[in-house]
Amino acid sequence: MADEAHKLHAEGGAANRLMALRGGRLFEIKVPDGAWTRDWPEPAPAHFTALTFTEQTNEYTFVSALTEDGTLYAIGVPGGGWAKDWPTKPPKQLYRIAGKSGVDPYLFGLDVENTLWATQLPVGGWVPDFPQRPPSPLVDIAAQGGSDPHLFGIGQDGNLYAIGLDGGGWVRDYPKPPPVPLQRLAVQDGPTGMLLAIDVNNSLWALGLPDGVWVQNWPKAPPSAIFDITVQSGGGNYLFVTGETETIYAIQLPFGKWQKDFPAPLP
Repeated sequence: MADEAHKLHAEGGAANRLMALRGGRLFEIKVPDGAWTRDWPEPAPAHFTALTFTEQTNEYTFVSALTEDGTLYAIGVPGGGWAKDWPTKPPKQLYRIAGKSGVDPYLFGLDVENTLWATQLPVGGWVPDFPQRPPSPLVDIAAQGGSDPHLFGIGQDGNLYAIGLDGGGWVRDYPKPPPVPLQRLAVQDGPTGMLLAIDVNNSLWALGLPDGVWVQNWPKAPPSAIFDITVQSGGGNYLFVTGETETIYAIQLPFGKWQKDFPAPLP
């Protein structure tokens, strides 16, 4: 389970939703008191294995998803239909995707050879090693929007890397070296916010950006080992994780308590 792609994605702000993949189908629920909608916003045209969400400020909202063979699909919400290879077909088969929201939204991807790719939404083309080639091939990525956007990545060499998307260069162990090797990342929009991670032992770590320190099991230890992670930005402020047997747990940052099957059990 630890090698699977990200199957949860949370959005705060006006959307205030959680999206989840189960059995290749996309489900959506409003936080904190909605009910799950199956096959949201339209039935999936294929069996999805990974997803992300990108919002262009006050204009467009996109959900992007990958199939088992790396085919990319996207849909505009509300009111759109699923489009294959949108905005353009990736040059290589992707297995990880991450969206950066904001005035200049980007979709980032990792191909099967761990090359980093990026396309600007809604009309860009795919560019390899954008904005710069990482010092090590990456195995997971998380994109931060907001006024100080960054792309964070875990390298094949086990190090954490970050690059400022407004003209920066790759920095190892930014802002602080993780105490243990990491395998999954999630990040809130900047300039402040939290960088969340799952380590190789399936434990939770958190760091306050831009100058905090890594804290294990912040704000509280999850009820079980965790395998996937996503966090809201722009309101709501819920952290969601997937535990054993794909159970979803949630905690409201920074002072909440863990709740099982929140906001409701996934069908």
